Amino acid sequence: MSLVDKYGGGNILIYGLPLIMAPLIAIAAALGWIITRFTLGYLRRQPDFPHKEEVMAGAKRGWLVVVGSMAAAGLVLWLALYFSFYPRTVGKLVVIVLALHTTYLAYRHPWYYLGHAAWLHWLKQLIFRRATDWKQFVARWERKRKSSWGPIWGALAVGMLVAMGLWWAESGLQYEGLAWQIRVTAPSENVVRVLSYCGEGYPWEKPEFGSIMIMVAPDTPRQEMKEILHSARQLVEQAEPWPRGSLDVWDGYRRMCKADWDTHKGGWGEEGCSWEASENEAGSNTTGPLPQTNEND
Repeated sequence: MSLVDKYGGGNILIYGLPLIMAPLIAIAAALGWIITRFTLGYLRRQPDFPHKEEVMAGAKRGWLVVVGSMAAAGLVLWLALYFSFYPRTVGKLVVIVLALHTTYLAYRHPWYYLGHAAWLHWLKQLIFRRATDWKQFVARWERKRKSSWGPIWGALAVGMLVAMGLWWAESGLQYEGLAWQIRVTAPSENVVRVLSYCGEGYPWEKPEFGSIMIMVAPDTPRQEMKEILHSARQLVEQAEPWPRGSLDVWDGYRRMCKADWDTHKGGWGEEGCSWEASENEAGSNTTGPLPQTNEND
């Protein structure tokens, strides 16, 4: 029995995300540990330089920081999917927090940060045969830290990072808010989950494409799916602006009702449904797809 058959389309992401994240974290941990061994060997072979022990300590623990960040980000995203209607916004906020954490680490613990990035110098020497003079490298870093302009440039960088990050996170907030409204006003108890997606380019761009997926239980009657779609469409039409996209009601496996944005008309097209016939619904053993129907059928 597949995850869709067991839990329905509304919960497949919830139960599938840990199955995806666990091997990714395991692979990252294994690769991180291997790279750390080579990096530490590379640093030991370097002539003594200031703060060498701190740099090596940072290199030794760098893979733990990466794996821990991945695990924490995955857990937060899973909780956002499970408990909220704003998983993409939460995911963007996690990216912003990780970027701020990296900036803070580089400012407060510069030698540990250099250790985290030491594997890049090992790769540079391994691939390009370009050795790093660690005495000069650390001396340049020290001069930058002690410069009177350092805190000013750091504050400007953090301010821009926060401003652009919040703009980016807010860009999809409206559409996830629509998903929440659809969920609480849906004329059916068979709605399991409502997820929104807004296509984005750069963080400073507003989305030009958006879609909402309404996931229902696998045994939801088709007429009920049509009513859910029609109710959601009426709600979405009241929201301005709505980007080009689609509005879908999906049972997680066989059937889907949808309405697409018609770029030629500049409005929503007709609502339609398609499904794979079953013995109970079609009164036959036919398993091929039935023709698409509209809401007036």
